[in-house]
Amino acid sequence: VAAWSGSGRAPLLKRYATLGAFLDGASAEASCGGLQLNSFLIMPVQRLPRYRMLIEDLLKATWPEHADAAPLSRAVTGVADAASAVNAYVKASEGAAKVVEIEKQLRGADGLVTPTRILLRDGALDVRVGANASSSTHYRICLFNDMLLVATATSSSGMRGVTKRGAFTGHVVRKLPLADVRLNDVPNMKRIRNAFQLVASETSYIMEAPDAAAKTRWMSDIRDAMQELVAASGGGGNGG
Repeated sequence: VAAWSGSGRAPLLKRYATLGAFLDGASAEASCGGLQLNSFLIMPVQRLPRYRMLIEDLLKATWPEHADAAPLSRAVTGVADAASAVNAYVKASEGAAKVVEIEKQLRGADGLVTPTRILLRDGALDVRVGANASSSTHYRICLFNDMLLVATATSSSGMRGVTKRGAFTGHVVRKLPLADVRLNDVPNMKRIRNAFQLVASETSYIMEAPDAAAKTRWMSDIRDAMQELVAASGGGGNGG
């Protein structure tokens, strides 16, 4: 679905011109109502919540002693589980697609794409390298489910996309495997606010978020990713 939405659609249609012409003609048909392919692809996902609402309404209108009550209750649970599984798959697919995009954007990101790697959070933070660093540098931070990537930021937001075909918007500064770092909270001080620390084997990194809410989100996502890695490996934790 994502491939046929937004900026991803144009290169695909250019590559498959015949298919593009067919799809444009089909969307113009009255039976399609002017909808593009991605609108139809998303319909099965949209139907699950509607089915759940319908079955829940049926269950509310069914007295508990009726023979249909138990099957309807199981159906609600089944549809809810299916919807959660679909949402998780869609989220993972989108996260994997973003890894491909980041690899294209950053010089030195070769090999970033793996079958299991997905993007969890992408933003800009002020980073101090070393425990006694007196100044910070504005970096783009990409949190994946197994690694945190530090890259040069090319704007105040650090989130500019590729400006033209083949153009890079920054380069990789550091790759920090989450299995090899420790996460610590950093109390607010005179010069450092809304910060957390990642301690690696060679040095430490103090990362300052723009506000307290952003700090909480970053720490929560990093901690969750670390815990999932630990659960997958059966080892001990390294989150602070």
